[in-house]
Amino acid sequence: MKLVSEAQPASILDVGVGWGKYGALFRMCLESGYANLSDRRNWKIRIDGVEAFPEYIGAIQQAIYNHIFLEPIEQVLPKLGEYDLIFMGDVIEHFPKEKGRQLLEALLARAQSRLILSTPNGPYSQGDILGNPFERHQSYWEIDDFLSYPHVEVYANKKSIIAVLSRFPIQQAGRRWAMGGYRRQPWTAALGAYLKYRWQRCCKQRQKAS
Repeated sequence: MKLVSEAQPASILDVGVGWGKYGALFRMCLESGYANLSDRRNWKIRIDGVEAFPEYIGAIQQAIYNHIFLEPIEQVLPKLGEYDLIFMGDVIEHFPKEKGRQLLEALLARAQSRLILSTPNGPYSQGDILGNPFERHQSYWEIDDFLSYPHVEVYANKKSIIAVLSRFPIQQAGRRWAMGGYRRQPWTAALGAYLKYRWQRCCKQRQKAS
């Protein structure tokens, strides 16, 4: 959530709503104060969603999002305006590689602050789920696939890759690491910086313990 909240978005597009878990997190964490969020008049942030499989959408999702486009993202794109932040949680791997790249470019052009996406870190086979053909995995993405973008941050652990893309230099609130952090630098430099960071933390913990 830190990657989302530091952007201070007033509008979010969640591509691939699914069960609505990310929309719920955004609504809960970004809305200010203790307003009754079941009353839409108290919403300060616009959160729209895109879901290609309408059978996933019910009362729960409708209570979270301002609007949900019930079509594949390719059909929604011509209708979209700009959003402060666009989010794709484990979606890009459901497209062939070249089509996925085209989708990233189209969404990045509509993201005023940043485009945040996650994808499995490593090959992960998946077919239809609950009769939904859009759940099939059609591509495998690696860290290097995202480092060609001019303004990018990439974070990875054993299970997931998270990429933050922007049309402008990304303003960081502070240093973040999750197994590895990349800011358009060779992997050796990123690894060296990470090891130094871990060593400094270890030294501080030992000093406190002694």
